[in-house]
Amino acid sequence: MASLKLDNYIKAFGGRPGQDWQQFWEKFEVLANIQGWDTEEKIMKNFPLFLDGDAFLVFSKMSSADKKEKDKVCEAMVTSFSMTKAAAYHAFVGRRLKVDESADAYVADLKRLATLSGHTVTGDGDAMIVAQLVAGLPPTYARELRLTTAGQDMKVSACLNVVRALRIATADSDAQSGTGVAAAAAAGGAQYQSAPPKKSLMCFRCNEVGHMRKHCPSAGSSGKPQQSGYGRGGRRITCFFCDQD
Repeated sequence: MASLKLDNYIKAFGGRPGQDWQQFWEKFEVLANIQGWDTEEKIMKNFPLFLDGDAFLVFSKMSSADKKEKDKVCEAMVTSFSMTKAAAYHAFVGRRLKVDESADAYVADLKRLATLSGHTVTGDGDAMIVAQLVAGLPPTYARELRLTTAGQDMKVSACLNVVRALRIATADSDAQSGTGVAAAAAAGGAQYQSAPPKKSLMCFRCNEVGHMRKHCPSAGSSGKPQQSGYGRGGRRITCFFCDQD
């Protein structure tokens, strides 16, 4: 087999925030099977190649005997880097559907985080999963979902069907327009919204463009804007449109 390129399979595990040990280990076991590492000895011999940072430091401090035992290594990694229940719950309630993320991947991660937080996922009607699924959707998706399921007990599967359909509709709209703005805007992220067009400054006194009312040349012979009404400091104020107090 050609030389192994780690980045083509999985990223090295370093115990950094956002890295999940369980997901990493499951991917590593799949890779070990693909590579033909059919014994625990072969698996553990190659395992350190997929570690870096703090994770490699933890591994390096283990005894030579423990480094050869899969269960001992996994126990050390779980103890050092597994997400606490509090952290998992915090991540759960803050989870949002990403712009390019599939609905199924989103729900799968919600269930993973809920389980790590100590919650037992009860099935299709799990209220906690459904509530966060809806809360993490873009406003346009959430509104459509509530309209579609009005008067019904919301189920995870029903929510998934609606979100999948909205994803397809958004993708079709993007394909017709030749842009990805529709999907980005649907996600509700301010960073994806188009900036409003800039308007020329317009004077509310003379209706000419290029200056503001307080700089209007027709404000009076003194060249200063006239003041009327009462504002801060006892100054009178006037409506910009009708010039009345």
